[in-house]
Amino acid sequence: GADLMAGGGGGGTLPSSTAYQSPASASSAVAAIGTTGAVASSPSSSSLANANNGGARTFPARSFPPDGTTFGQITLGQKLTKEIQPYSYWNMQFYQSEPAYVKFDYTIPRGASIGVYGRRNALPTHTQYHFKEVLSGFSASTRTARAAHLSITREVTRYMEPGHWFVSLYNDDGDAQEVTFYAAIAEDMTQNCPNGCSGNGQCLLGHCQCNPGFGGDDCSESVCPVLCSQHGEYINGECICNPGWKGKECSLRHDECEVADCNGHGHCVSGKCQCMRGYKGKFCEEVDCPHPNCSGHGFCADGTCICKKGWKGTDCATVDKDALQCLPDCSNHGNFDVDTQTCTCEPKWSGDDCSKELCDLDCGQHGRCVGDACTCDTEWGGEYCNTKLCDTRCNEHGQCKNGTCLCVTGWNGKHCTIEGCPNGCSAHGQCRVSGEGQWECRCYEGWDGPDCGIALELNCGDSKDNDKDGLVDCEDPECCASHVCKTSQLCVSAPKPIDVLLRKQPPAITASFFERMKFLIDESSLQNYAKLETFNESIFWNYFNASRSAVIRGRVVTSLGMGLVGVRVSTTTLLEGFTLTRDDGWFDLMVNGGGAVTLQFGRSPFRPQSRIVQIPWNEVIIIDVVVMSMSEEKNLIPIPHTCFSHDYDLMKPVVLASWKHGFQGACPDRSAILAESQVIQESLQIPGTGLNLVYHSSRAAGYLSTIKLQLTPETIPDTLHL
Repeated sequence: GADLMAGGGGGGTLPSSTAYQSPASASSAVAAIGTTGAVASSPSSSSLANANNGGARTFPARSFPPDGTTFGQITLGQKLTKEIQPYSYWNMQFYQSEPAYVKFDYTIPRGASIGVYGRRNALPTHTQYHFKEVLSGFSASTRTARAAHLSITREVTRYMEPGHWFVSLYNDDGDAQEVTFYAAIAEDMTQNCPNGCSGNGQCLLGHCQCNPGFGGDDCSESVCPVLCSQHGEYINGECICNPGWKGKECSLRHDECEVADCNGHGHCVSGKCQCMRGYKGKFCEEVDCPHPNCSGHGFCADGTCICKKGWKGTDCATVDKDALQCLPDCSNHGNFDVDTQTCTCEPKWSGDDCSKELCDLDCGQHGRCVGDACTCDTEWGGEYCNTKLCDTRCNEHGQCKNGTCLCVTGWNGKHCTIEGCPNGCSAHGQCRVSGEGQWECRCYEGWDGPDCGIALELNCGDSKDNDKDGLVDCEDPECCASHVCKTSQLCVSAPKPIDVLLRKQPPAITASFFERMKFLIDESSLQNYAKLETFNESIFWNYFNASRSAVIRGRVVTSLGMGLVGVRVSTTTLLEGFTLTRDDGWFDLMVNGGGAVTLQFGRSPFRPQSRIVQIPWNEVIIIDVVVMSMSEEKNLIPIPHTCFSHDYDLMKPVVLASWKHGFQGACPDRSAILAESQVIQESLQIPGTGLNLVYHSSRAAGYLSTIKLQLTPETIPDTLHL
C-alpha cells in the first residue's frame, strides 16, 4: 500500500539511473520522458547508447502515452503471452470492484528490459503512474548470449484500490521480446485477513501485521497522534483542511457543525447553525430581539428593541398615541411620518422641518434659487444665470461678449493682456490686424522690429552706416534684399527645406529618421561638403546602431533681434560639412548624435560664436537663439561641459570571454546548467566502475558561442545615471 501511494506521486521526470537499471536502457529512458515522447532523438542519448552498445540500432520515434483504444480488456486469472516489438508497448486494462491484493507474475527472456506502469482511472505515462516495476533480464555482471533462450520469472504482489486499472508493458530494447503476463487475486492475503489489512499492513497466517503508525485488527486505526486528523496539512501553526473537512483540527465533515447542538438554540443544517427566534450568532450563542429588525420601527440592542418616536411595544409594532402629541409639527407646513421619521412638506416648502420656502425662479443649469433671487455659479451671471462672464482682466483692454473677450486696437490674447502694437508702433508704422486675427505693427519703409523701432539701411552702396548699427552696406542683413548685394559673399544663404523637398520623391512611410532627413546633405541642398560615410553609410557604426544621425535647428540674430543671413554654421567634425543661415536667420544642420556636439558660427564682421549642446539620436533638436555682435565684451552665456564619462567617441567596449565554457572537470559526477554560456552538462555513472559518461552541449554541432561586451569601465562613475 505504501509503495502504491509513493508511485502515485511520481509526477516529476524519472532519472535514467532509477527508471532502468542498466546503462543500455538509460538513453531511451531519458528520450522517452520528454514532452513530445520522442525516443532516442537527442544527441546525448545517441552518444551514450553508442558508448555502451557499440552502435545501437535506431528506430522511428513514437509518442507516449499510447492511444486509449490500444488498451485491451483482460480478466484476472488469465495467462497471456505476447511478443512486444522493439521500443513498443503491450497495453491492457481490467476493472477492480473491491480492494484486494493482486499477484502479478512476469516471464521475460534473459537479456530483456521491460518497464511496467500501472495507473487507476487514467492512462499511465513515464511520469504519471500509481505503481511501476522495472523487469531486468540482465545478470549482475554482463549480458549473456541471447541465443540461450533462457527466461526469468518475477512475482510481485500489490494492494489494488477499487477502480479501472490501466497497465502498460514497455519493451526498452532493440529486439522483439516475448513476455508472459499473469495476474490474479491473492486469496491468501485478501480473504484470510479482515478488509485486506486496509492496505496498511501485510497478511501473515490470517493476521494483519500493521505498518508503523497503524493498529487494529484490520490496520485501519491510527495509533499515534496525527496532526490535523489526517484530513489536512499543518502550515504556519494552523491546519489547512482538505476539501470536505473543517474545524481547527480538520476533524469535522463539511456537513457537521462545530457546536453540534447549536447551544440548544438552533438546528444544524448543512454544516451551519439555523438559530431559533430570539437568538443569533455563528453558533446561536447571542440573544436576539424577538423581531430582528423591530418591525422596522426601532433598533435591536442586547436583545431589546429600542423604538423610534411614535412607536412602542416589545417589537415596536404598536403606535404610541401619547408620543404623537410631542412629535415635530413640521413648522405647520407639513406632516410628520412616523414610519420614516421625517417631515412630508407642503408644496413651496422644504427643509427638515419644512421651514424653508421654495423659490419658483428658473435659474437654469448654472445657478440655484435662494429666497427670491438666483445665486449663480462661478463664471456665470445675469438675473437667471444665463450670461457667461469673462475674466476681470478683460475690462482693461477689451469688452466681454457672451464669455469672449473682444480686444481693442493694439491688444491680443484671451484676456486682451498682450500688447500687439508696442509703443504705438513708435510712430513708424500702423497697427493692423494680421491674417490670423492678431494685432501687429505694419512698419513704414526703412523701419523694422515688433514696434517699428529699428532703422533699416536704405542706401546699400554708399559705403556708409546710415542706420548707425555698426554695419556698412552689404554687411547689414537687410541689404541682402537689395540688387547691389546680390553678388556679395555675405548674402549667400542656403535654400529653404521645403523648396528642396518639392523637387524630390517623398520617402516611404516606413523610412528611418536618416532616410527622411537625408535630403539635407544631398548635392545642391542645405549642407555643403558633407560625406555620406560620416553618418549612416559607415560600415563601422552600423555594427552599433543602424541610425545615429540627428538634426540641429536654430536661429541666428543680430543684437537688435534681426535675423542674420549668411552665417556659416558647422561642427568640429570637418566631414559633416557646413550650412548657411537663410534670409530669416534660421538653419538646419545634420550631425551625428549620441553625445556632445560643438557648433561654430561665423560671419564677417561679427565675432565668432560657439555652442556645446547634447544631441540624442534620431531627433530634431531646436536650440536657443544665437545672438551675434561686434563688441569685444566677453560672452556671458555659460558653456556646458561635455559629459566625458559618456562621450560617445571615447567609449571603448571591452570583449570578455564567457565563464566556464569547457567541462567541469572537478565535478564529473554531477550534471549542471551553465547559464552564462548557455551550456548543459549531463553526467551518467557507469555501473561497476568509477567512470562517468559526460555529455557537454558546447561540443555538439550547431552550438553558438556567446561573447560578452562591457561598455562601462570597471568602476561606474558617479556622473553616469539612468
